[in-house]
Amino acid sequence: MADISSFIQYYKDKFDVYIILRELPEDIVYKNTHVLVKNGTSFGEYLKFTADYVIDSGTMNYSYRITDTNKWVSVWHGIPYKKMFVDLDIKHISTAIRYDLAYDSMISMSNFYTDTFLRKAMRYDGEILQLGCAKMDNLFSSISTSNADKANALRNELGLPNNKKVILYAPEFREVGELYFPFDPNKLLSHLGEEYCLLTLLPFKGYIKQAENNIYYISDLDNKDALLIADLLISDYHELIYTFDRYNKPAVLIQYDYESFVKQHTSRKQELEILASRKYVAQEAEELYQFNWNLLKRYSTHATLPEYLDSSYIKHKLGIPFDKKIILYAPTYRKAGAVQLPFDPNTLLNYLDNDYVLITKMHYLNYLANTYNDVIDCTSHENMAELMKIADILISDYSSLVLDFAVLNKPIILFQYDYDEYMKQRGVYFNFGDYLPKEQIIRTEFELYTLNWNKLNSDNSKIINEFYPLEDGKSTQRIVDKINFNADLRFSKDIIFLVNDLNQIGGVHSFLKNMAKYYKQKYNSRIYVIAIKEFAEANSEYHLLESEYIDFKLSSQYLNGACANILQNTDGIVISLQFSAHMYFQKYLTNAKSVLMFHGDVKDMISRELYGPHLDWLNKGKLYNYQKLLLLTQSAVDLLKPHLNPEIQDKLGFMHNSIDEEFSPIKQNKKYQLNTAVISRLDADKNIFAIIDLGKTILTQNSNIVVNIYGDGALKDEFIAEINRHGLEHILKVRGFESNKAKIFSENNSLLLMSKSEGFGLVILEAYAYGKPVIVFDSFTAAKEVVKHNQSGFLLPYGDYENVVKAIENSKNIKLKDIEMLFNNFSNPTVFAKWDSLILSLDQTT
Repeated sequence: MADISSFIQYYKDKFDVYIILRELPEDIVYKNTHVLVKNGTSFGEYLKFTADYVIDSGTMNYSYRITDTNKWVSVWHGIPYKKMFVDLDIKHISTAIRYDLAYDSMISMSNFYTDTFLRKAMRYDGEILQLGCAKMDNLFSSISTSNADKANALRNELGLPNNKKVILYAPEFREVGELYFPFDPNKLLSHLGEEYCLLTLLPFKGYIKQAENNIYYISDLDNKDALLIADLLISDYHELIYTFDRYNKPAVLIQYDYESFVKQHTSRKQELEILASRKYVAQEAEELYQFNWNLLKRYSTHATLPEYLDSSYIKHKLGIPFDKKIILYAPTYRKAGAVQLPFDPNTLLNYLDNDYVLITKMHYLNYLANTYNDVIDCTSHENMAELMKIADILISDYSSLVLDFAVLNKPIILFQYDYDEYMKQRGVYFNFGDYLPKEQIIRTEFELYTLNWNKLNSDNSKIINEFYPLEDGKSTQRIVDKINFNADLRFSKDIIFLVNDLNQIGGVHSFLKNMAKYYKQKYNSRIYVIAIKEFAEANSEYHLLESEYIDFKLSSQYLNGACANILQNTDGIVISLQFSAHMYFQKYLTNAKSVLMFHGDVKDMISRELYGPHLDWLNKGKLYNYQKLLLLTQSAVDLLKPHLNPEIQDKLGFMHNSIDEEFSPIKQNKKYQLNTAVISRLDADKNIFAIIDLGKTILTQNSNIVVNIYGDGALKDEFIAEINRHGLEHILKVRGFESNKAKIFSENNSLLLMSKSEGFGLVILEAYAYGKPVIVFDSFTAAKEVVKHNQSGFLLPYGDYENVVKAIENSKNIKLKDIEMLFNNFSNPTVFAKWDSLILSLDQTT
């Protein structure tokens, strides 16, 4: 926590700040300015996978970097003394490489750190920002500012009137939303008198309220500051109660929801029972008003604080005597488990005439094997900077903590009792003897006890100049300014598309890219595409899903855990674009806001000709965890609805396809007047071999028509072979996949769909955008909704190839204004206004 705590003040107002910690009493702990999340929990993993920005203090989380659209910055937690990574053993090269790939920037505090550790040991060749060390800023904040000065500064910062005493209301966090007062603040102040104002500590971030009628609000106030400015506390279950008790300041509790709160926080049951038994506890507002406030006011005037609260607060909290100097013993980590002190603390303190107290800070994987009367173990105290600031002397051995402590210019003693053995185990980067007085580097207990403690050298300038030359208490500010995280707000929930194959071509992928662009540009949404497989392996060519508007692209084939975790934790909208994809991932969607879409022709679902099991999947509950079932047209809804169970009918609706195009007709080119384009996957469900029959008809009629076929698929080679077998290669020309639709429609005067079935082909709208008519068989459900006969194209009986030839020849007679009129019905603004409404309703009802 100490490595990154200094960043909170810079990001708390513009970002949702989450801090993942190893040890927490609960999985999630809400603070006023940030949220603590327990490492290893599902939500903690989710944050590592999906956070827009990650500041990592060197805990090897590189495997969670699954996209290049977020930004990772490393602020490794210490300067190494012992050799690491490749310098330790070449076998660690793979770890170094993965670390190198994960981080966009690494923060350095010195030339030594940059050259020796980052470039050499880690083989890092990315951006290094040599700006200082953020955690060191904590050592520059004073713990000897007088209470009065600090209280005045706080009052000015918060805008509190100097002529009023402060009642602090600090409720425990319950849930994000409107702040609820279990009492009337104005009525309470009327009982207290005009000399008081009420300061409310907001239990969550994001709730903004302006001060009025002597009622003020703050989102961030640490315990020490609360003691300084508040004369009396009103709370319910907040930890501040214990801080006020410790300094004999009055605390009043109003526990209006005691029973329900206990049920939601079972781990605190015993603690809450004790709180409820206190003298000044109210269950409702009227009871609160009736307390003897005159008596409570007198209690507040009797409370006294130490002259310098910061330092005394820490000592009081840890049980350190106020009248003794402090020796901090903080050794390096050797192995996990119990640790014996390598010296007798009683003997040491006797040599020092008992003027000192010894406090210990072991590695978090260690604990003291024995307890000692004169030793205060502070291993569980997380804030190392606080311990260093109150310590007068440091005893260590090989820990890089020595370098941190040096900036305080206090004496350092290295007790290296196992020096020879330690040096055999792993090498080191430098000799402490080059930086510290040699008489303060000792090897035996006797030397430790008999050291001249009254004449210790505290000049650590050599260490500072070599390892921490930039530290001035402003390193965090420099880092924040340089990495420059983008604080642009998101105005929409995340959108997650589920598909069968990640890297594929076709209508489904055209649909999601269009929607991704719209929601990214308009709302700055985060867009995910999650697939079962990475590629459609039946294709003859590989096609990559490419879009600057998609933030995360991943498949269960390679990142199954990440896919599952994201779906289990998302608060966004999940849109399943294919039934098989939904069925594969639906077990993770229990708490999701999910839409299931069908992009095919529903008559093939009903007849089971192409989509054999789909109807049973719906009616027998094999598809579940979705709130809406969307088809592409009203006619599809009307046709399918009678075949669905009532509970599925209630979820049924439709949403038209749309495209991100303006109506930009391409002028007809006589050279291509009889060219028509077929844009299709070359798969069985697209009826591609019907094109062979059309080619035969064109050949028989001796027409000059050329059918250009753009696409790829499992049947591509077989299809080409069939064209050649019938001698149709001069009529039917397979061009392969082409993403540039403008190029296609500049070389063709119409679009031809040969499918017997079709959902709502986006390619129809793409043809309209370039002013090209569309020729389709009137055999699929949506045909009459998307093509108007003799206006935007031609609707023909299935298999009527002679009239297809005539339609191609007559396509030049279709008027542009008729095409444009129909095109505008399916524009992005029109369709996505309906999506906005649907997403809002899902967010409000789930």
